[in-house]
Amino acid sequence: MSESTAKPTNSFRPGVIALAVALGYVLLCGLYIEWSTHLAARWAGSVHELATYEIAKGLTFVAVTGVLFYLVTFLLLKRIAAQEDRLRHNESTLVAADRKAMAGVFAGAVAHDIGNTLTVANSAIGWLEDASMTAEEHAAAVSDLKRASQELAQLSRRLVLLQGGTRTPFPPQVGPLAPVIKESVRFAQAHSKVRSCKFTYALDETARATFAPLTVGRIMLNLILNGADATNGNGKLHIRLWQSDGKVHLEVHDNGPGIPPDMRDRVFEPLYTSKPDGTGLGLVSVKTAVTDELRGEISVIDSPFGGACFRISLPR
Repeated sequence: MSESTAKPTNSFRPGVIALAVALGYVLLCGLYIEWSTHLAARWAGSVHELATYEIAKGLTFVAVTGVLFYLVTFLLLKRIAAQEDRLRHNESTLVAADRKAMAGVFAGAVAHDIGNTLTVANSAIGWLEDASMTAEEHAAAVSDLKRASQELAQLSRRLVLLQGGTRTPFPPQVGPLAPVIKESVRFAQAHSKVRSCKFTYALDETARATFAPLTVGRIMLNLILNGADATNGNGKLHIRLWQSDGKVHLEVHDNGPGIPPDMRDRVFEPLYTSKPDGTGLGLVSVKTAVTDELRGEISVIDSPFGGACFRISLPR
C-alpha cells in the first residue's frame, strides 16, 4: 500500500494507557504492603508495636498517594485548561475568518449587482447618444439612468453597512407590488442579455406586500438575468403574482433546461455556479435580499413552461 493511501494510525490509546497505569498502581501497592509488613514484623518487639507500625505505615501510604494523586490531577487539569484555552483561541480565530469570508462573499454579491446596474446604465447612455431616438425612448432612457443612480446609491450604502456587520439597511413599506414588478421588468429589459427575451404576465393588481421597491428591483433583475442566461437570451420568461394564506407570492418562470431537484439547494450557495462564465453571486444576492431584507422565503420548483421557477413569498 502506498504512503498516500495508507490509513493513518492513532498511536494514542487511552484504554491501554489507563490499564497499564492501573496495573502498575496495583503492583506497587502490593509490593509496598508486602515489603512494609515484612519490615514491621522484623522491627516490632510486641503486638502493640506491630499495630503502631501498621497504623504509621497506612497513614504514610495515604499521605504519599494523596500527594501523588494531587500532583497528577493538578497536571492533568492544567493541561486540560491549556487545551481549552487553545480551543477557544482557535474557535475565535475560525469565527473571525468565517466572518471575513462571508463579508467577502456578500461584498462580491454587491459588486455583482453593481455590475448589472452599470450595464443597464451604459445601455441607457447609449440610447441617449442616439440622435434618432424618439421622445418616448429618450424619457425611458432618462428614467433608467435615474433608477440606476438610485440602485447604485443603495448598493453603496449596503457596502458601508456590510462593513459594520449589518445587511438590513432599508426599511420596507406596505403597498401594491404589481407596479414595482412591471417597472423592474422594464428596467431589466434594457440589459443586453434580456433584450431578446419575451415576457408574459399574470399579476394580481390588488396584491399588497411589505417590501422595499429597490430591493424588489434588485431581486427581479437578478432572477430575470438568471432566466435569460438559462435560455441563452432568447427564451420566454413568465412573471406571476398572487396572494394566499396571508402572504404574497411572486414567481419568475423560464423555459430553459430547468434545475435538477438535487441541485436546487446548492444554487443559493456562495460561489456555486453551473455557468462557464458565472460568478455564483447573483442568487446569493437574491436570497440575502429576500430573507434578510424582506423577511421572506425563496424556493426553486419546476415551471410548467419547462424550465425553472423561482418562487418568493413575502409577508403582507
